[in-house]
Amino acid sequence: EVLHVPYCMKCGSPMKDSEMFCALCGTPANDTSSSSTPQNSNNSNSAELSNKSIDELKSLARAGNVDAAFTVGKYYSTDNENYVEADKWFSLTYEGNKIHIQGLLVSLKIKRLLLVTEIALSNGFSGYSIERFNEIIKPYTTPAKLICKLWQDDNKIFDAENYYDALAFLSEINLYTGRILMSGKDVDSKEKAKSYFSVCSTDEHLDEKKKLVAYLGHSALDMVLDKSKSSATGKAYINYDYFLKHKELLSSGLNIAEEHIVSMFGFLVNNYLDTDVSGSFLPYIKTETYRNNLAKIEDDTNQQRKTENSLLYQLDMCANGLYQFEQNNQRLNELKGKLFKSGAVKNEIAQLEAENSQIVDKIAPFLNTYIPKDYWLSSYLSRMRDFVQGGHVSTLQEALSLIRMEEQADHERYMDMVMRAETWRRTRGN
Repeated sequence: EVLHVPYCMKCGSPMKDSEMFCALCGTPANDTSSSSTPQNSNNSNSAELSNKSIDELKSLARAGNVDAAFTVGKYYSTDNENYVEADKWFSLTYEGNKIHIQGLLVSLKIKRLLLVTEIALSNGFSGYSIERFNEIIKPYTTPAKLICKLWQDDNKIFDAENYYDALAFLSEINLYTGRILMSGKDVDSKEKAKSYFSVCSTDEHLDEKKKLVAYLGHSALDMVLDKSKSSATGKAYINYDYFLKHKELLSSGLNIAEEHIVSMFGFLVNNYLDTDVSGSFLPYIKTETYRNNLAKIEDDTNQQRKTENSLLYQLDMCANGLYQFEQNNQRLNELKGKLFKSGAVKNEIAQLEAENSQIVDKIAPFLNTYIPKDYWLSSYLSRMRDFVQGGHVSTLQEALSLIRMEEQADHERYMDMVMRAETWRRTRGN
C-alpha cells in the first residue's frame, strides 16, 4: 500500500488532501510535505517508505525506524482517524535513542485529544487516588516534558508556540491533579490541592476559563480549611461575588472534572451563605449527578420558603440584593476614579450599572413600602432576616425593634466607655 499523507511543516499536524490550510496553525497546504524531516532520525528515504505496505512499515517502526513510525501514525490519524492506534505509533518516534521532531509535536496534539476522552471515560477521575491518577497520566505528559527539555536546550529547534502548547498541557494536568487531591479526606491532601489551584489560577499558559475553575477550586478549599465559620462565611460572600462577575467565562463549556470543581464551590457557597444560590451554577453544569444535587438544594430551599411566611423571603431577597448592590458600588467607585478609562473599564462600568438597575427594580418595592431609609443596608436586612429565620420575631416591626434595641445598647456602651475615659483622665490630671 502506497502512502502519501501530507502534514504541516510548521506544527507537524497531519492534514487531509482536501485541506487548503492547517486547521491548527493556519499554514497553507503548499507548505506541507509527505516526507519527514527528523531530528536524529535514521534518514530513511521517504520515497522508499512510501512503497512499503503498512505491515512492513510497522515492522520497521518496531525495529526503531522513527520515520516509519511517523508514517504509520499519520496513516491511523488521517485515513482512519483512529487516534488511539495513532498514538501508539507516534510514541515510537521519540521513545528510543532517536527523535523524530514532527512525530513528537503531533504526539502532543494527539495526547490532548485523548485526554478529553480519558476524562470522560473516567467520569472526571471520580474516585481516583492520586497514585492511580499519576500512573495513568504519566504517558500523556511524556511528549510535553520532552518538548520543554528540547526547547530549553535549543530554542530554535521548533517554533515557540509548540513549547507554549506543551506548557499549557502540563498546566492542565496540574489543574486535574488539584481535582484529585481536593477529594482527599485528610487535610494534607486538601492543602496540596489548594496549592495546585493557586498556581493554576494565575498560570499565563492556561486559558481564562480554566484559570477561573482553578480560582473556584482554591476558594472552595480555602473555605473548607478555615476553622472560623464567620471567616469562611465572609470568604463565601467575596468568592461568590467574584464568580458572578466572571461566570460567563464558563459558557464555553466544562468537562466533567471541571464541573466537579465548580459544583464543590457551589455546594460550599450554599452552605456558608445560608441561602440558595444554586441556580447561579446550574447553567454551567451538564453532568446529571451534579445537576441533581444542585437542583435538590434549590427545591429544598424553595419548599422551605413556601412553608415560611413571605416576610422571610422578602428580607432574604433584599439582604442579598443590597449586598450585591453595595459590592457593585464599591467597584464602580474604583473604576470611575481612574483618570484614563479603557474600553474594558467602560464596559465593566456599564455592566455594573445595568446590574444595579436590575437589583433596584427587584427590591425597591419592598424597601420603599416597609423599611425606613436609615436601614437600607445589607447588614441591617441580614440581621432582620436572621431574627425571623431564627424564630426570634414574627413580624417586621418586631425585627426593626430588635435592630433599634441593638443600636441603643451599642450607643449606651459607647457613652459608658466615654465617661470612663473622661473619669480616668481627670483622675490622672489630679
